[in-house]
Amino acid sequence: MSGLHIGSDFRKFAHGKLPPLAITAICLLPLLFGGLFPWAYWDPLGNLYKLPVALVNSDEGDNGQQVVDELLEQRPMDFRVVSAEEAQEGIADGTYYLGLEIPTDFSEAVTSVKEDDPHSAKINITLNETNGFIPTMLGEKAAEAIGSAVSNSVGSKVVEQLFVGINTLSDGVHKAADGAEQLDEGATKAHDGSEKLNEGGTQLNDGIQQLNDKVQQMPDAVNKLDGGVARLQDGAIQLNDGITTASGGADQLSNGLTQLQAGTQQLGDGATQIAGGVDKIAGFAGKINELQAALDDINANLNNVIADLDRSPIPGSKELADQARGVQLQINAGPLQAVTENNLVGQLMQLQAGAHELATQLSDPSAKYRGGVDSAVEGAQTLADGLKRLQEGSGTLLAGVTTLKDGTGKLVVAANTATDATSRLAAGSNQLVVGLGDLNDGLVKLSDGTGELSMSLSDGAEKAPSWEGERLNKAIDAASDPVHTENTGDGLAFFGKGLSPFFLSLSLWFGVLIMYMIMPPFSRRAIDSGTNPLRVLLYTMIPSFIIGFFQSVALWVMQTFILDVEPLHPLSLLGVLVLVSWVFVTAIMALNTALGPAPGRLATMALMSLQLVASNGLYPPEVQPEFVQWVHSWDPMRYSVDLVRYALFGTQSYDPRMWTAVTVLLFVGALSVAISCAALYARRIWHMKDLHPELTV
Repeated sequence: MSGLHIGSDFRKFAHGKLPPLAITAICLLPLLFGGLFPWAYWDPLGNLYKLPVALVNSDEGDNGQQVVDELLEQRPMDFRVVSAEEAQEGIADGTYYLGLEIPTDFSEAVTSVKEDDPHSAKINITLNETNGFIPTMLGEKAAEAIGSAVSNSVGSKVVEQLFVGINTLSDGVHKAADGAEQLDEGATKAHDGSEKLNEGGTQLNDGIQQLNDKVQQMPDAVNKLDGGVARLQDGAIQLNDGITTASGGADQLSNGLTQLQAGTQQLGDGATQIAGGVDKIAGFAGKINELQAALDDINANLNNVIADLDRSPIPGSKELADQARGVQLQINAGPLQAVTENNLVGQLMQLQAGAHELATQLSDPSAKYRGGVDSAVEGAQTLADGLKRLQEGSGTLLAGVTTLKDGTGKLVVAANTATDATSRLAAGSNQLVVGLGDLNDGLVKLSDGTGELSMSLSDGAEKAPSWEGERLNKAIDAASDPVHTENTGDGLAFFGKGLSPFFLSLSLWFGVLIMYMIMPPFSRRAIDSGTNPLRVLLYTMIPSFIIGFFQSVALWVMQTFILDVEPLHPLSLLGVLVLVSWVFVTAIMALNTALGPAPGRLATMALMSLQLVASNGLYPPEVQPEFVQWVHSWDPMRYSVDLVRYALFGTQSYDPRMWTAVTVLLFVGALSVAISCAALYARRIWHMKDLHPELTV
């Protein structure tokens, strides 16, 4: 149970004031990302009607005002009807995110379809990237939708002009009259052709009758085909059964040969052992040869002794010679002489060679006998595999023949049906011959009617308008696209470049936050020594400025040379990044010195989360909740984003936001230095909570 004890380090968060608040803040801190962000960006597209847009009506006719009234009634955005000068200044200083202008020739373009120079009406759109990337992108998309809506309202007037022209027909009716005359001539020719068609119909009828006779013979032939396929099906069944039986026999043969191969291996092992024993027996053959040589020496010595005794005059020498002969006969008549005379050594050598040959034939796969057994086993297995595949193929053949049998059965039914159909076709061809006669009579009446039509069309030939050449192409373009938008301001940048001001400001704030998680925000020893608070502040701030400078240079190199953002003012961008970094250093230093390191870091993270949604880096504050709009009104990162946008995209000479941003950031830096000095001065006095802090990080 001691492993479940929470420990004294955790229990201390239950005492005092700051520890419970700190643990509560740590628990709720994920809500800044999991709750604040989704809430802040819940439905920005649904709030586009809050986006202020300048609307200028420069049209010299009445159609422009109708479009203005339509836009104000539908209100896809917060349109403000202003003059051209007010719109230009408002877009430049951020009062309006974009501007729409109805040009002076709008009404003239709307009604130009009936004129000699038809052209589409247009609406000018003015964007300014300094007002933000996403507002600019949303503004262009909304402007396209506005152009579509305006086209719908203006299209009725374009169509009206087209109908007026259609109601006053001209050249087209002339061509129709000429066509009617040609139709009359064609009707006469059609009458002639109908007579030929009548003759062809008669021939067609004769051919159909012959076809019907042949088709009547088809059922008998199809029935014979069906019978032949039935016999083929029976043969396929017998073939499949035979192959199945052969496959079983081949499997048995393969298994038997496999067993023979295993037995041959066992015989080979036994033959090898026998050869080893024969080798041992053959080893005695050499000793037998040695005994034979010794026996020959004994016989030679005895022969010499017997000869010497026979020549010796000593009495008793002959009896000794006879005894020596008897001994010699006994030696030569013994078993040793039998061994040497039977050529036992040669027979043992032959037995040794035969045993080794038998072991080789039974064990060595390269030998003829063992190789033949192995080849037979492989052949039997191949035969078994082939018969199995053949069995599968015969099954497929049987299935195909069965399907063929079903098809021939259907073919019999189809042949009977075709017989009935050709009978009806023959009857229909007879009716066709009768109908062709009626067609011939009708074409005579058609010829009379086309002559009357030609005369009637000639009466209205001068009343229809006509479009030809370039005028026709322009009229088609104007009718298909009565209104189109035209961008007269900044174009859209890449998504990464458009969001770079926001991400650069956020990265600088985050860089300082991480810096003071590693470095102490102030020196307790310098404070206790009674040093001037400004010197104590500079003791930490100067290294922080150096680190912030290198962070800014790294970001500048990444943006300018690696990502190839192509800022309009590259050196100004570096200066802006350094200025923003140093201002953020002073601001976060003020939070750490005033609240303490641990609470200061928590406050820094909370402010970073708020600035994420309120800095106008992504969506404009007008489409966000009122609380986010209030944070936007004093958010320092809002001004850093504006300043980075100036360095990336430039600004108009009368845009006050650049100098406003510089002024506010310098003020924030100065105010933060003053707060830090005051807080460091107050920390000269030790309190009990300094000796035993309630919260440490």
